[in-house]
Amino acid sequence: MKKRLFKNSTFLSAALILASLASQARAEEFALGSREMQVEAGASHVKVKQRARVVHLSAPGELSQPDTEYVLGSDIAADGTAFIIKASNVTLNLNGHEVVYSNADSAAAYGVQVEGYQRKDISIVNGRITQGKGKCSGNQHGIGCNPVYSYETTGLEAGGLEIAYSAADTTGILLHWGKDARIHHNTIEDRGSAVTNRHQGVSAVQAGGRFTGVVVEHNLIRGARHRGISAGASSEVFSNEVHIDSVATNSTGITGRSGSVHHNKVFGKGVHPIGIWPGDDIKVFSNYVEVENTRHGGEYGDTGAAGLRMTWGNNRVEVMHNTFIVHAGLRQDGVRSWGRALWVGLPGKEQEAYFHDNLIIANNSDGESKAAGIAVVCLNESPRLVFSRNRVVSNWANVLLADTYGHAGGYARFIENEFVRQDSHGSYKTIRSQYSPHQSTGVFISNKFLNGASIDSIDLEFPGPGKKEVAFGWRLDVAVTENGKPLSGADIEILDRTGAVVYKRSTGPEGTVSAEIVEYLMTNQARPWGRSAKTPHKVIVSKGAKSASRTVNVNGNKSMEFKL
Repeated sequence: MKKRLFKNSTFLSAALILASLASQARAEEFALGSREMQVEAGASHVKVKQRARVVHLSAPGELSQPDTEYVLGSDIAADGTAFIIKASNVTLNLNGHEVVYSNADSAAAYGVQVEGYQRKDISIVNGRITQGKGKCSGNQHGIGCNPVYSYETTGLEAGGLEIAYSAADTTGILLHWGKDARIHHNTIEDRGSAVTNRHQGVSAVQAGGRFTGVVVEHNLIRGARHRGISAGASSEVFSNEVHIDSVATNSTGITGRSGSVHHNKVFGKGVHPIGIWPGDDIKVFSNYVEVENTRHGGEYGDTGAAGLRMTWGNNRVEVMHNTFIVHAGLRQDGVRSWGRALWVGLPGKEQEAYFHDNLIIANNSDGESKAAGIAVVCLNESPRLVFSRNRVVSNWANVLLADTYGHAGGYARFIENEFVRQDSHGSYKTIRSQYSPHQSTGVFISNKFLNGASIDSIDLEFPGPGKKEVAFGWRLDVAVTENGKPLSGADIEILDRTGAVVYKRSTGPEGTVSAEIVEYLMTNQARPWGRSAKTPHKVIVSKGAKSASRTVNVNGNKSMEFKL
């Protein structure tokens, strides 16, 4: 499967478009997602599979012959369900024609229904499926009035379709159970607005939950009332363009339980738009996401927007080379939009997530509305939540550690990022907290602060009862040689100004180590509140009977060489 690559970007420096160390060998495969990138999404004619026989259709009906291509010869309309597929190895070729279903009131009606268990190798291709004028609605699971619905399939294809529907509680393409589907080159328009159970939710494309191994590619989704694409485990979602117009909480452009989400464009507005919500064991890369909450919700009021949400159960997630943009401000209609470009937290100490080489923008238009770049606000307890080499731009806060949604414990790590202040609003802080009873912690190593962003622009609500503590530091590289050659196995021990050991490791074959060393803490855990110095540091090098030591003031990235 060929992935589209976008090598050029005006947003990031050369250092920021390097891939992660874990993915360095494949760095050339990734590039920053941009609004201008061409994903070629939308309905287009797809190749039709050959079958043993061909049957021509001129009316709605049941398709029960296996190994058959059914070819539609004209536009048709059905009062209820148009076609029911009751066999395996079947192609329904709409042949460029339109199928109107639910043209009369009915309790349930489908454009195309794949009925029964263990159906295999089904293709629905090349035409239009439109909900008619009859009253019809789905249940709280989104089932009952779908343009395309299958109960249990292996190897289903839905491609080259133009789909439009409006029924309440209805998903567009719904694969209930099965594996190994391909949904591609479709245009799906959601014209409805009713969602009864937002916890279950409805999607334009749903092959999640009980479905595994779906590929969703090159689809254009317009006006999704709640969710755009919901993909299950071992899925790949790429080259789609998704527009959500949210009417309920937790409206998401793309969700994927595991696998990959890449080279998509997501645009979100409405009650509570979220661009991407990943699961576990997943890579999210080279996507472009732009969101703003523009509508008051009946459940929570003004619930904000997020470029990416990752809360509670996520693990082994890599997010890289994406652009996430959140807009905020007081609108003319009286709605105050706000949001968090990244809305993340790992409540388990062993959970892991790595965000690197992303462009993250969160700006407001009024100087006051909440616009957080990286928001660690979901009960984080993991030091394995790492943000590296991202460019984070905001005029409200580049980093938010804790708000009313949850605390930021665990000392998430921020390494070699660029934090940029946008404009000169007086409400701006580079790092802030927004709920004083919650703990706010973090470690900041070798970051750059640009255009007025500053390590001194901090508001962590020190007078509050919660633990507030962030560490600022730098990289210290130590090289050890013996007789002019790199010395492997030399023991390196680094002590802070109090004599506490803060680093201990041995050199490898190249005779080097690279340590992250804290220069000072900003903390309310000591009196007086504020800065607590940890440097100068003492570096001790030894191997066998040989040793050497030296003191260094770690107030920037430093390199030291020892000769034993």
